[in-house]
Amino acid sequence: SYAANGLSWTTADKAGYPNNLMNGDKGDFAPRIGAAYKLNSKTVVRGSYGMYYWTVPNSQMLSSQLGSVPLALEYTMMMDWWEVEPGKRVDWYDVFHMPLPGIRVGDPNMIDITSLQSVPKPFGFTPFPRDMRNARVQQWNFTTEREIAPLTSLRLTYTGNHGSNLMQTVQTNGTEPRYYYTLRTGQLPESSDQLRANPFWQELPYRQPVGYSNNNQLQVNLERRSSKGLQYQWYYVFTRALSTSDADEGYASNPGMVAPDSVVLPDGVTNPVPLSERLRLVYSNVAGIPKHQVNWNFIYDLPFGRGKSLGGNASAALNHIIGGWQIASMGGFHTGQWLTPDFNESDPGAWWAINYQMLRDPRLSKSEQQVINYQERRQLLYFAGYFDATGTGLTNYRPALAPPGADGSNNVPVTLSSGETVDVPYVVYNSMPRNFIQGPSNWNADFSLFKNFQIRENMRLRVTADAFNLFNHPNNKDPDLTTGLVDLGVSANAPRIIQFSARFDF
Repeated sequence: SYAANGLSWTTADKAGYPNNLMNGDKGDFAPRIGAAYKLNSKTVVRGSYGMYYWTVPNSQMLSSQLGSVPLALEYTMMMDWWEVEPGKRVDWYDVFHMPLPGIRVGDPNMIDITSLQSVPKPFGFTPFPRDMRNARVQQWNFTTEREIAPLTSLRLTYTGNHGSNLMQTVQTNGTEPRYYYTLRTGQLPESSDQLRANPFWQELPYRQPVGYSNNNQLQVNLERRSSKGLQYQWYYVFTRALSTSDADEGYASNPGMVAPDSVVLPDGVTNPVPLSERLRLVYSNVAGIPKHQVNWNFIYDLPFGRGKSLGGNASAALNHIIGGWQIASMGGFHTGQWLTPDFNESDPGAWWAINYQMLRDPRLSKSEQQVINYQERRQLLYFAGYFDATGTGLTNYRPALAPPGADGSNNVPVTLSSGETVDVPYVVYNSMPRNFIQGPSNWNADFSLFKNFQIRENMRLRVTADAFNLFNHPNNKDPDLTTGLVDLGVSANAPRIIQFSARFDF
């Protein structure tokens, strides 16, 4: 069936490839070095550097090739149902009936691999380079730690890393947008296959070790070890993390954002854009790492009861009342994750997709964000997205996002070489920055109250009251990536939850 479709092939050894199709990376050098120096009895400085590697897992290759030529054939099989006569179909036939003649393994009618429909064109597969490089990360840190009070230390740390040879998806044999093709040639394309350099193949998600990342982080940590009934930890983290390879789908299924083929960019057919410049289009903040984080936790034995500063000589009965109390808390504040307004990059050619264009910076300051009524719901205008502001109370609202067509669609007029004007879909690669809007911040505080009863030397009872989201504070959800609106009637976190529990140790 491949030959019938005009497909030729060769074997690995004839093509000069190793039998396993890929040469291993055997030259990795991974040094690590660290040093610490005690400045005085209360101050220490530390520093370290290391180089680390990550090999490409088999799942990266195997899962990508399951549906690729030549490892998969489409075929027709009617084992689980049978049309006993025209218009009369019996399901689960193979479960309740003996196999019919001609419909069992080995019979020529069971599968059809000879018709042209068995392997429809255009073909597709996931290419990998023959000489694969392992992903590499260089990591370093510098730390100063000082004792500022008995059993209490302050630690300042700068840490950073640089990733290279990261697995990246690079669009190959890309489809030139119809809009650019029509402007360039003055003609409408006859089919979408005509828009690819090799119409015999689909767009190919070439997996290449060309991605890179950079991360710089400042950490401030204040910590007290348990003493006199008090223990706590507080830390602040500032992070600036950027990468070409940030992807929600995960490493094995789709490594990194897709670096576009040159042909999908303006004038990219006649003036090819180097891969280094195309990678810069997807070099952006890592979505899941907040810019600022503050977290804390503490536990404190209240100073009441026997052996404590208050009521140290209390009777056994009184001690059961005033002694054995503890309080604890943990919580934190985090800035929001990085967001990209909706431009339907994943499937811009779908009938429902609108390839929104960015007219200006959509980000709004706190003073510019407003609460409005939209679609009968109370909503916060978080960034200047695209929506009909009629009846919302906004005056002179100018969205920063807009569809390319004047009628709200993707269609824009183009004049052909014949002089005729036609509407052509403006479905092009959107060079809007990625992950440049910081989502809503969130914070939470949990609190616990403990009462310990020492019944006997080997028997102890602890009663606990926990309050999660102590202040019943709602955190806003992320805004709609098209309208820029946050629905204030929905919370991203749970309301206050209080639970009681008891634990008996013996």
